[in-house]
Amino acid sequence: RTFPGTLLDKMFDPTKREWYTRAMEYPGHVTLSAPYLDVGGAGYIVTISHTIFEGKPAALHSPLDKVVAVMGMDITLGYFHKLLAINIKNCETKGVRCFLMDDRGYLIAHPGLIDPTGKGPAEQRHITHMEPLVANDILNHRGFVQKKLCNRYNDRTVQRYFAFNTSFTGTLTNLVHGEQCARYQITHIPGTNVFLGLVNHTCDTATAFCPCSMYD
Repeated sequence: RTFPGTLLDKMFDPTKREWYTRAMEYPGHVTLSAPYLDVGGAGYIVTISHTIFEGKPAALHSPLDKVVAVMGMDITLGYFHKLLAINIKNCETKGVRCFLMDDRGYLIAHPGLIDPTGKGPAEQRHITHMEPLVANDILNHRGFVQKKLCNRYNDRTVQRYFAFNTSFTGTLTNLVHGEQCARYQITHIPGTNVFLGLVNHTCDTATAFCPCSMYD
């Protein structure tokens, strides 16, 4: 069911959507999806979703309980960025960029996603695309990120992807010593599949060699 009501294609299957599948991966957690185009015509949106468990006395649940449904709430990308700026004042500091990324490194919020002069869609933008200096340093943190691969049989390629540790506690910061153009801090938001990052750029360059290609 949807509220407010809207016309959807008969072939639309919510159980195949990312906001549904990611919630099922993290039962009992709040999951956020990377921006995508709304099938109802609202433009780019972010979906916040959560599993609903089978009812029990005293409403006590665990992630092992039976999931009977997934509920989701859509927020337009522009309004989502506004909420981020209101609640995290450092995001408005000159030279500082805030971002949210999911457990696979795909950006949920980043100034580049709403930049009117930016090129390309807001979908499937990875931290390796938008923050290569940060991504290059993150790979040096053992236990925080793993680089995995899977075979794509439709085009016979090997796709690499990142898996970030959602059990991570504390704050991640620059590991490589020396002069840094981008000083960053990243922390996991408890109870979610999301990481919050702040980047302080002290030089104009935004490019770097990153051994983090996604395809072979």
